[in-house]
Amino acid sequence: MFLRCLSDKPRWLEDPYRVGTPDGKVMESRFVLEGCRLEFCDRKFETDLIQLPITDFDLILGMDWLAAIGATIDCKERYVMFQMPGLDTVIFRGNEKKPKSRISIISAVKAFKA
Repeated sequence: MFLRCLSDKPRWLEDPYRVGTPDGKVMESRFVLEGCRLEFCDRKFETDLIQLPITDFDLILGMDWLAAIGATIDCKERYVMFQMPGLDTVIFRGNEKKPKSRISIISAVKAFKA
């Protein structure tokens, strides 16, 4: 669904990108959108997005990308802090309200190249 909102066409990957889930299933993708701009907390970031067959999430940011932009995640306090060199620290706070509907959680995934 999210991919349909983007204007650029995805690039076909010769080697599939695979993600293993905690329940032992493997999701596979052959599409990547390169150089996508993300904007939150009045900051613009760039990343490559890989399409995966997931319906409960619009976007999942990987640990490598978060580390590269200097992110610190505090799950208990529900915030992500971005400390990029030469820029002011930005804190993104999660929704304080607990959702009434089913909660979608990914506890661990492992990405690997075929």
